[in-house]
Amino acid sequence: MRPEYPGSLIIETSSACNLKCVMCPQAIDAVNRPMHMDESLVEKLVPFVKNSHSIQLHGIGEPFLSKSFWALLEYLPPPTDWKAWAQGKCVSSVNTNLTILKKEHITKILKSNLSIINVSLDAANEKTYRKIRGYDFKKVIDNLKNLIKARGKREFPKIWANMTLMKENVTEVIDFLDLAIGDLGCDHVSTWIMNDMPLSEKKNIIKI
Repeated sequence: MRPEYPGSLIIETSSACNLKCVMCPQAIDAVNRPMHMDESLVEKLVPFVKNSHSIQLHGIGEPFLSKSFWALLEYLPPPTDWKAWAQGKCVSSVNTNLTILKKEHITKILKSNLSIINVSLDAANEKTYRKIRGYDFKKVIDNLKNLIKARGKREFPKIWANMTLMKENVTEVIDFLDLAIGDLGCDHVSTWIMNDMPLSEKKNIIKI
């Protein structure tokens, strides 16, 4: 009998991170025993990965730091767009701060079936980025440009940029859209509210 596999997987390839962003538990050392996923688990996960139609390869850490993340890329099913699931294909995604991107990383990404790379930027300029993420904005933007350039006219991976809205950056939403879509050429932009709260309060935040 053919085994049954879950259609959707969430695999935390790392709970360790190289940043301490203000809105993240990493900033207050609230992540219990941060670590990378044991590489010995990759082989055990392969049958599940190959038979999934939705795979998330991140959790609370930075996946690009994890050897297991790079190993799992080899086994992803053929990619499809998040708007149009297709039989035998998979929407696979990873969320990354993109602070670490070497040439060999780009090569592995482009050889893989990864559907979406979602880059956490949270800012439209160096000052706000440094305040929220405490890192070099230009370096991350350069990494993003290099990734988009290397992808060229390939359909995948789709490259997204995301912003967690808070008082430090909410007035930069339009500038963020202009940067991500207009200047950089990202395929999609996501924004979301940092905390769960009543809809009326969310509306008030958006209007700030």
